[in-house]
Amino acid sequence: MPATTVQELIDLAKSEPMSYASSGNATPLHLSGELFKSMAGVDITHIPYKGSGPALTDVLGNQVPMIFDNLPSASAHISSGKLRAIGVTTAERSPAFPDVPAIAETLPGYETYSWNALFAPAGTPPEVVDTLAKAAQSAMADPKVAEKWPPSPPQSSAAAPTNSRNMSRPR
Repeated sequence: MPATTVQELIDLAKSEPMSYASSGNATPLHLSGELFKSMAGVDITHIPYKGSGPALTDVLGNQVPMIFDNLPSASAHISSGKLRAIGVTTAERSPAFPDVPAIAETLPGYETYSWNALFAPAGTPPEVVDTLAKAAQSAMADPKVAEKWPPSPPQSSAAAPTNSRNMSRPR
């Protein structure tokens, strides 16, 4: 991949056929690529994989020229120099890679991110939910966990169960 900036990537994608890998169809990473495609006015072909591992393997092996991926799975490859980060999908640069620009610096308004939550079956007793929430908050506060979880805006946190419940409700 000769592009080293978001603008160079856009220019390259406008001049020749390109494809991108993601961890699968309809994943947040696939949708990140589709938003990029729409906002940049480029026609790049999505190559879905069954997870980030196989997708990264093919990008590192030059089978696919680029990937939309999460920092936790890509950061070791970026840090080692095996993978070049051209931009992050969050509105602001990541504290883990402050020299990597946000795609929004080239495409104003571009922003995607994903979030994870711990769910329990409906009707789980409140005391069990509270115990799980406290355990998750304790784990996220543990420095050993923090070092394995690269920061990326919005910052990682263990929110109260009501916050997750509100975020996961259909709007």
